[in-house]
Amino acid sequence: MSDLKARPSRWSLLFLFLSTLSTRLRKVLWRWWYDQLARRDRHNELVFMNYGYCDGVREPVLSPEEEKYRYPIQLYRHVVQGLELEDKKVVEVGSGRGGGAAYLARHYRSKQYTGVDLSARAIEWCRENHRQQCLQWRQGSAEKLPLEDAAYDLVVNVESSHCYPSMPAFLREVYRVLKPGGWFAFCDLRSPKEMTALQHQFVEAGFEIVRMQQINREVVAALDKVSAQRAQRIHSQVQKAFRKLFRDFAAVKGTRLYEMLKQGRLVYYSFQCRKPLTHSG
Repeated sequence: MSDLKARPSRWSLLFLFLSTLSTRLRKVLWRWWYDQLARRDRHNELVFMNYGYCDGVREPVLSPEEEKYRYPIQLYRHVVQGLELEDKKVVEVGSGRGGGAAYLARHYRSKQYTGVDLSARAIEWCRENHRQQCLQWRQGSAEKLPLEDAAYDLVVNVESSHCYPSMPAFLREVYRVLKPGGWFAFCDLRSPKEMTALQHQFVEAGFEIVRMQQINREVVAALDKVSAQRAQRIHSQVQKAFRKLFRDFAAVKGTRLYEMLKQGRLVYYSFQCRKPLTHSG
């Protein structure tokens, strides 16, 4: 695929440029972007918004309703693999339209699962469409979580942190709301340089990195599986002038973002980090 064929749209270049100008503008733009995605979801099918995960090995049995979200579900399963959720208090920051929260709460039997998202529209949608007894929904910022200190056993954050104005501020909040010994399950994409900086930020926030894994291959494999479906949905639901922008941000096969992930110019990692049982020093 040549760079010419994978060239991003002018709209996406403008969006990315504006989002670098200030932290406040970045937050406003990303909230606008996800609200635009939700507004175009005419059939209420957009309950997952991540790129997905496919390793061809651990293929869970899913219900017919869940099957169409297989690869986004598998990303959630990968991120929490090996962690205990049953009878635990879990919070997901950047919960979006709640597909991952509803799946994990249902199958992993959490005592309480709280989804937090910046978009009031997304939180309202989740309250109307995800009504499991253990689920709670709160509107709020990742840098100032509307949650109690040391109250949660696990914090989940899936492909959301690249939107945040301040990663250190977010990590301080995660550390604050976790119980001693609690876990932070995280995945997202960055440039290689930014990913190295992110590792240091986890440590500086007080976390112990227990598992760190690059999953570009698995994410790209998932994108290969879902790209045709996502491209068709964009074509049918988005005005022509904006279709390339939406394909770019969905990392549809052949777009610049897809190619950067495939070539390793963007890296996608998952982490499991632990808050120490006692403070050091």
